[in-house]
Amino acid sequence: MNRFAFLSVGFRPWFISLLVAGLCLFGVWGWVWFALGTGRGLGLPLAIGTVVSDWRWHAHEMIFGLGVALLSGFLLTAVRNWTGVRLLSSRALLAMVALWWSARLLLLLSGMSGWAGFTLSAAVPLWVAIVILRPILQARQWRNLIFPVVLITLSLLDCLFRAEMHASDFRSGVAWAGLWPLVAVVLFMAQRVIPSFTGNFIGRRDLDLGQPLAIVFGGGPFLLLLLGLLPFFVARTVLLPLGAVMLVLFGAHALGHWWDRRVLREPMLAVLFVGFLLVLSGVLILAIAQSPTLPVAWRAQWVDGGIHALGLGVMGVFGPGMMLRVSAGHTGRAIRMPRVLRAAFIVAVLLWGVRTATLGIGLHPGWLALSAWGMAGVYLALLLSIGPWLVRPRVDE
Repeated sequence: MNRFAFLSVGFRPWFISLLVAGLCLFGVWGWVWFALGTGRGLGLPLAIGTVVSDWRWHAHEMIFGLGVALLSGFLLTAVRNWTGVRLLSSRALLAMVALWWSARLLLLLSGMSGWAGFTLSAAVPLWVAIVILRPILQARQWRNLIFPVVLITLSLLDCLFRAEMHASDFRSGVAWAGLWPLVAVVLFMAQRVIPSFTGNFIGRRDLDLGQPLAIVFGGGPFLLLLLGLLPFFVARTVLLPLGAVMLVLFGAHALGHWWDRRVLREPMLAVLFVGFLLVLSGVLILAIAQSPTLPVAWRAQWVDGGIHALGLGVMGVFGPGMMLRVSAGHTGRAIRMPRVLRAAFIVAVLLWGVRTATLGIGLHPGWLALSAWGMAGVYLALLLSIGPWLVRPRVDE
């Protein structure tokens, strides 16, 4: 058992991969922004320098690289707990993670022009979806079908990303469409775990708002995804902003119902509230950016700000908060945030503001470099704090 602890449960190799890849991705992208902003050049081998300076590589790897790794680690662990079925052998788990890494390396070394890296990348969420679908169906856990649907959607959007990457309207639609399935998971999980964790902490049992909210949070982002991909002016400029605002209003209502100031005493819980709020803020910024009432000259900047607000809300705050909780609970440790990570999450929230404001109002590219390097520091703190947990046996065994 000690020898194979690293491959005993899905979250262990996936979360290590996520943290290592995130550290590299944010660090490299920080250097890109700094180098391009100062005119000093990338100082990288020609092929790699061309890839990492391509914003499409950054967008793809944030969503289909880090996002898929986070979902895979969480779902392969959660579905096992929900159904009582071991989903993968150690060898199959290792092969799955190796496939994910192969896609990352192939896209980095061979560039964005071929199909091979995208094919491997799209195969990973599809494989995870197939693995979790059977036990969910056998256990008749119909509400959990959202998770294989999300993974299959991400696989299809990965293929669409490659097919449409040279289209004139790519940046305004398909490039970031994969964020919406990730947002669906965040909101769906938030309505499940935040009232439960909060109720247990403050001693209340009336915080769950029921099935209607789960349907809105799970289905709403998919509706926004569809509206964003439709080639109709009304869909993108009227229905999409309206739907986004409605989703934010539902979220604000839920947040007000769940909130209790005693939450601030428990950082492991507070980070989920903050991450939920930042994701909703990203949805709201995108709603404003897509609205015809916003001046055209500001629209592209606000869209970029909203996209990064969503991305960092998911991958910078809420996702790492859940990752920390899963890692602690499933390695037999107390659900308590290490002190160094308290500071790291505060930094992550500040960086969310820096990145969103820099892109939204057009500050100097140096601020983008600072925010990227800062997030690399946050991921490094997470790696040093929970990395040892992930490679060692449970402490209660």
